[in-house]
Amino acid sequence: MSGTSILCPNCEAQAENNYCANCGQATHFHQETFLHLVTHFFAHYFHYDSKFWLTLRTLWTKPGALSIAYYKRQRARFVAPASLYIFISIAYFLYSYFINSLYTGLGLSADQTASTSTVAEEIPERFLPKLVYVAGHDKVVPALDAAAPKIFFFMLLVLAIILFLQYRKRTNMYFADHAVFALHIQTFFLTLLFLAELLSFSNFYLTFILAAVVVTGIYFFIASRRFYVVGPAKALLSTFLTGALYIIIVIVTLLTIGYIKYYYL
Repeated sequence: MSGTSILCPNCEAQAENNYCANCGQATHFHQETFLHLVTHFFAHYFHYDSKFWLTLRTLWTKPGALSIAYYKRQRARFVAPASLYIFISIAYFLYSYFINSLYTGLGLSADQTASTSTVAEEIPERFLPKLVYVAGHDKVVPALDAAAPKIFFFMLLVLAIILFLQYRKRTNMYFADHAVFALHIQTFFLTLLFLAELLSFSNFYLTFILAAVVVTGIYFFIASRRFYVVGPAKALLSTFLTGALYIIIVIVTLLTIGYIKYYYL
């Protein structure tokens, strides 16, 4: 192909050989099949030396390191925070949907729902807070499952706002920097939930969920010390304050959705 000049399909600059000197894109493509697109996608993400595995390994073994690297503009080595969060969340919710569908097919969800409804009906409603009673209704649970991705995204914004308010005096940090840190914290939490979901057939599933919350709290403490460069006392206070507000807002959000679904939809 040497000496043959063509227009680059990406930037329309004159290009020679197989790559454009202006933008770097390949100048010759074969017609791709759907199978090729799928295999290219998984090869891109899951190759041993790819950014995905390096990013995931850094996320797990070095709390706060990804946020620090992004803040320092060291971004070429790792998957972008939003891309990593989107990929992990899609994988988690697809697998969760698959497991729930499997349970439904086996009749497990129906049995569990019937058991929950029976218990709720045996307890007089006046002895339970209204919202808690409503949350156990079989019409509410599917609505909460369907709203889970939106709730996680909403809580991502909430976490970023909480962090921004805590460290608002940091003139060298913008809201986007706190949002990146929140993205990495929430992504780590999602990976733990994904592992717990893999063990959902176990009798210790709820224990794994509780462990995921505790481990994320410890992870947040270490990561915040490194990212915000604060002492252990301030990091510990931030961890408890952020965790408490986060859990309270999650509970209020879930109960509000359940209340609206029960009474108005």
